[in-house]
Amino acid sequence: MVGFVSGLFWAIGTAGQFVAFKKLGVSVGNPVSTASQIALNALMAASVWENGRMERCGSSDY
Repeated sequence: MVGFVSGLFWAIGTAGQFVAFKKLGVSVGNPVSTASQIALNALMAASVWENGRMERCGSSDY
């Protein structure tokens, strides 16, 4: 069931991205899509950054 729901959300997101690319154009839509994915992953706290310095620098190498 979880796989089905996940696939459903993926399909809806992909369809929405195609519609957005058609309306905005790829040169505008792709950077917006990429930036929003990065921002949302950071907001969801992917547990990669363990302290504030890592979060500010955007790297887990510190």
